[in-house]
Amino acid sequence: MVENKSNIVDKRYDGSAGLDNKGVDKSDGSAGLDNKGVDMSGEKGSYKPGAKGADKPGAKGADKPGCKGADNPDTLRVLNQQVNWENMYFYQKADVIYQLSFAFCERFIHLYKDRTRDQVIQAARSCKQNIVEGLADGVTSTEMQLKLINVARASLKELREDYEDYLKSRHLRFYVAGDERYDAMLGYCRHHNRLADYEPFFTSWSDEEMCNCALTLCHMTDKMLMSFLQKLEREFISEGGIKERMYRARTGYRQQQDARLKELEGEVVRLRGVEAQLTRLKALETELTRLKDAEKLVAALQQEAAAARSECKRWKAAYEDLKRRALKAFYENKAEIERLKKIVGEEE
Repeated sequence: MVENKSNIVDKRYDGSAGLDNKGVDKSDGSAGLDNKGVDMSGEKGSYKPGAKGADKPGAKGADKPGCKGADNPDTLRVLNQQVNWENMYFYQKADVIYQLSFAFCERFIHLYKDRTRDQVIQAARSCKQNIVEGLADGVTSTEMQLKLINVARASLKELREDYEDYLKSRHLRFYVAGDERYDAMLGYCRHHNRLADYEPFFTSWSDEEMCNCALTLCHMTDKMLMSFLQKLEREFISEGGIKERMYRARTGYRQQQDARLKELEGEVVRLRGVEAQLTRLKALETELTRLKDAEKLVAALQQEAAAARSECKRWKAAYEDLKRRALKAFYENKAEIERLKKIVGEEE
């Protein structure tokens, strides 16, 4: 018996299945996705209906769109880092959703009788392409990145609505929490992100299985995209957009130049002081040389004075000797002198 879910809200979308705001099923506590859309659990799924599929959880990628350290003069930058979207789990799931949707339309929706075919394919494509364009635009414009990522979410919600309408209009079953197929499908979708993990089933799954798998992937991708938008919001609040980064980088560079200019001006003042000291030192060296020359002259004059004193002493000694000999001769010939004086006096 097929259960009609046209008036029942799928439990996966009202929170009763344990999905948190990061697109992580916490009902069994077995897995977690971080706020970059990266599966951090490392567990392997078990849902492999129809054929054996390879268990290849997507490579763990780390996106860094933020301009970290933009206020640090040593790491000034205007452009955000380019994200490799192929490593982003929500992009990998979006790629799976598009290929699954295309295969679904090829198998179950008539090419000409149902316009839903084009709507489903275009909505799935819009989700994937806007993720790529948004992440690429994020290099310069956080605003465009936010808008395009949200456009991807809107396309995803439109696609999800088409799949729900398909199940409702054809009275097919919605897989809900507690259903064995739901739990197996949820575990598989949580831990598998690459197209190669799903493509082998595109030709064997029924339309009911493909719809429910697509709905599960849409909901998980939507949660991861919303978490990524919240991360971008926090980065925008803390770091600003392209204009703030340009202003911050430009003013930071100017501040660096001003600081360098002040440093050089201080260096010039210091060098001028050194130059003045060198000039003073040269003057002192010249004065020292002059004093040394004067000292030599004084020494020479002192030597000449000593020689003059020695010569004076010699002449004084000769004078004294001559005086002594003259006096001695005078006293020795005093009587003769007196006699000669008398003779001279008598003759006159």
